[in-house]
Amino acid sequence: MRDEYGFLKSENAEILSRFLTVGLKAKDEKLYGKTAEVLGRWGRMKFVRPLYRLLNECDRELALKAFAKNKDFYHPICRGVVMKDLGIN
Repeated sequence: MRDEYGFLKSENAEILSRFLTVGLKAKDEKLYGKTAEVLGRWGRMKFVRPLYRLLNECDRELALKAFAKNKDFYHPICRGVVMKDLGIN
């Protein structure tokens, strides 16, 4: 499906976040990097929080690295909630 429908090339946050959610639940390692990349493009908690939670389950180190890189981009409420989800004080 990834190649046939070009989901990874989509600029639509709704489509791409849902595809990444399915991939992370399936532990598809090929999607970990793409997830970390898009977490730096979107700031809406609707997309950011679930993806961080799933990425944290799959690759905690990458989730923490992505958060450290992007934390100043997020709204303070979003940043605080994600920090809580990741167990960062």
